[in-house]
Amino acid sequence: MIKFSRHNLLSDKPMNGMDIIFCRNVFIYFNMEVTRNVLSAYHNCLNRDGYLFLGNSEIVEDYFFCHFKKIKKHGEFIYKKIEQGSAEHKEMVEKQMNIKAGLGIV
Repeated sequence: MIKFSRHNLLSDKPMNGMDIIFCRNVFIYFNMEVTRNVLSAYHNCLNRDGYLFLGNSEIVEDYFFCHFKKIKKHGEFIYKKIEQGSAEHKEMVEKQMNIKAGLGIV
């Protein structure tokens, strides 16, 4: 039930059917474009209600906001996948738009 393997996030094909991904203190070495690409791949390979564990130094931007819901923040960041098109996803997209409007970002 558990698979341990080496995986090059930049060049290997994304794995499918994952329930949980641990990726701690990796994004600090990537620019935002690469981070977005990897987060998109994670979102696509996680099963419904899958979880993503990140390190406390990870910085993610607005893409992340609508695709993962923060579950816990205490020394580590735990996020749950949000299904695109779900009521929760629509709510998060609306919140994101309101935040951007408040900041004057189009």
